[in-house]
Amino acid sequence: MSVLSDLQTEVASEIGSINATDDATAINRELNRGVRDILRRTHCYVESETFTPGANENYTLDTTVLEVIDMYFTNATLSLDRVTVAEIHRLRRAVTGTSSSQPRRYAWQNPLILFEYAPGASDTLTVVNVPAPTAMSAAGNDPATATYGGIPVDYHWLIARYAMRFLASFDDDASSAQGSRYWEEYMSGIADMRRELTKKGGARPMKATLGPVGGRIFPPADNSTDW
Repeated sequence: MSVLSDLQTEVASEIGSINATDDATAINRELNRGVRDILRRTHCYVESETFTPGANENYTLDTTVLEVIDMYFTNATLSLDRVTVAEIHRLRRAVTGTSSSQPRRYAWQNPLILFEYAPGASDTLTVVNVPAPTAMSAAGNDPATATYGGIPVDYHWLIARYAMRFLASFDDDASSAQGSRYWEEYMSGIADMRRELTKKGGARPMKATLGPVGGRIFPPADNSTDW
């Protein structure tokens, strides 16, 4: 197991120009970015959110979602097809009147889900997603826990490698030449992690519930917080 303090020490030991204490803010920023990048690339931790969007073409998720993996109506067997926001608007312009069937397509622009047309008022939707982790800040924060990412312990070294890649040129020291090596090791590890997850069948979704937020249209939000 590697908690935040362990990862800080590992990075500082490798990058000679930084100090685990004095440069903790910069190290933590890159470590937390690494957790998010691993989650985006591997989907190693997922949750299943179920909610009723109501008869609205647009719906805003009321939890922080890093990536949507799958979406389907609970009483249907097929997943909705994900398309671009532009395609949704094109489909909406092509529809005349209202539809009595469930929409088959959606776009996602975090945190907004856009349907091609409004679902039924009582239709229940399930969204399989990668939840956005809480940023690690305390020494004992563990990225293996769901709160801080749910990254398997065997792959915590990837979090450190990600940070090393972007901190290698921190002070233009000799370690900056190692940045490409760190990145190659990182991407190789990501490929290994994907293969292992595929072999195991991926992470098991956890049940959760989202509440309706009405039919208001919200502007897209930037959830790629820089820590």
